[in-house]
Amino acid sequence: MMRFYKIKKLIMSSECIRMPKRPSEMQNASPSKHVKVGSESECLEQKFAKLQSQYLNDGIPQQTQLFLRRMARAAEIPVEIKQMPLLRMLTEICVDLMMNDLELSLWSLILEKIQWIDTLSLPWVLICTAFAAKQHFNLDVSIFEHHIATKYTDFQRCFQNWQNSHQETRSINAKTINARYVSLSLPISPNENGLFDYNYYVDDILHVSPPSNLVEVQTKIEAPPSDSEEIKLPELMTLNSVLVIDQKTDLNEPSYGRFVDNPQHMEEIDFDDPFKTDSPTKFLFSKYESDR
Repeated sequence: MMRFYKIKKLIMSSECIRMPKRPSEMQNASPSKHVKVGSESECLEQKFAKLQSQYLNDGIPQQTQLFLRRMARAAEIPVEIKQMPLLRMLTEICVDLMMNDLELSLWSLILEKIQWIDTLSLPWVLICTAFAAKQHFNLDVSIFEHHIATKYTDFQRCFQNWQNSHQETRSINAKTINARYVSLSLPISPNENGLFDYNYYVDDILHVSPPSNLVEVQTKIEAPPSDSEEIKLPELMTLNSVLVIDQKTDLNEPSYGRFVDNPQHMEEIDFDDPFKTDSPTKFLFSKYESDR
């Protein structure tokens, strides 16, 4: 019995040993699949396109738009920066990073902490600060980082340099972020009359509208031909123009004067003496006076 157990154990151990393949088997073996170099990049692009499509289909919420407007009109913004299309720049970066209201609150605090001033240009300041806020609330930002690095050349180097020189922005705590969120989400007060910049909407319409000559060609519609010609009224050039009444009408019924082009067969009114005996308007004027 003991001997049988040892033989069985030996057979089982031999089955676990992987024997080397014969040369013929090695030739027939399928090659291992190699990962394409651009597959990871394409995968990130597809994921980003899907996420942004959902983000744009839902539309930017009204509260998010309110946050962006208040950020663009912050009191600490230098005057020379306020002259720039700041709201448009903030909105574009918000869409690129698909930022939510909490991320916008932190973004606002970071911009306030650095006073909107840096050795970098304003577009780079906005991009780096926005990405720092996005990175604070998300563990994996590879999708957004890949998109920003594709859109803005040398982003990774600039962001690393900016982050190393602004370590103080990492000390913002949750209580401060919550307070900024509350202040940005407050209802619009009467003293915020300039919160809605209508020039922004005018610029947006001009930005998306086609050229004027193209619109003119597309919207030009010819009027359908009219079956009857338009009847023009005679022009009263002098006092010789006539206001006549057809004598065939019954004078017992109210009759009103009308302009005609050819008064040859009508009696001319004497405007010097409308109450003349032979004037056909005598009855009308007398009736009008009696009605009064």
